[in-house]
Amino acid sequence: MNGIRFTWLFYHRNAIRRRGNMLAMVALLGTIIIVVVLVGFLCQFLFLSHQKERTDADECALVLAHVINDRDRVGQMNTAVERSRELVYGAREAHNELVRDDSDPALEDFSRLLVEEARSGAQLVESSRQTMCGQVIEDLKQSAKDFRKKLKAKAESNVGLMKISPAALSVVEVGLPRSVFSNVTATEAFDALLQADRQSGFVSKAGLAYAGDINAKLPSPDNDLDFKLTPLAGPIGDGVSPPRLTAISVFDSRGRFIGEKKGNVLTSQLPSAVRVKMEAAVGTSGLWSLASSLQAVASAAAGGAMRAPDELEPRR
Repeated sequence: MNGIRFTWLFYHRNAIRRRGNMLAMVALLGTIIIVVVLVGFLCQFLFLSHQKERTDADECALVLAHVINDRDRVGQMNTAVERSRELVYGAREAHNELVRDDSDPALEDFSRLLVEEARSGAQLVESSRQTMCGQVIEDLKQSAKDFRKKLKAKAESNVGLMKISPAALSVVEVGLPRSVFSNVTATEAFDALLQADRQSGFVSKAGLAYAGDINAKLPSPDNDLDFKLTPLAGPIGDGVSPPRLTAISVFDSRGRFIGEKKGNVLTSQLPSAVRVKMEAAVGTSGLWSLASSLQAVASAAAGGAMRAPDELEPRR
């Protein structure tokens, strides 16, 4: 009788123990599932917040890129530089031809005055180009300031213990897009100049488009003059190309006016691209207080130029 009772107690205790182990295992698995679901939800929340930040960065880059070539000012300046270059070269060639032909001294003096006038005009164009560069930077600063205000007006996001602040514009750089031609084209009227420009890499081998980011100096004695052309998309038929997002790798920085390393922006070329960086603070509260940030970078090229008034059809 005692043996039967002992056996019954033994099995009864084992059953209770197995039932307790099963409950503990179910509770553990339930806790793990809840934790995994919460972690997945928070990761999805961070992913969506980062996508939103990238959208803000893309929008900011496009807004600033539009400011650069507002009213086609960069395109028109490139055209003025190229036309001034042609004028200097043409005036010099005309004067040299009169000298070689031993023409009337009055004509030689007159042609010499035309050369000096063309050179003075080129110097004025270069001075205006530098002034425009400063104006573009000031306009970009104001536009970036306005966009910062727009970002600050957005509300922060909260999910449980996690808080994500609105994105802040932390870095703005200006520069040039690599491997992009200028919007202006060379003339076929001066064959010697065209051949020399192609040999120097100023003009494309197969077409007439000027390269971007060059100082197309003329032969001596006019090689003291600067003719700087910035890369900018040319006209598309009768229309223009809009500002467009570009890969970060094709952006060539020439200066930063917002950020820790901000300083004087180089004015050797008119800017035609921007790069921006957004940062959003991420933090948690409670038993585990953590702080980090989400970052997004975007770059964009300025909109293309309109066709020059004296250019009847594309010659690129």
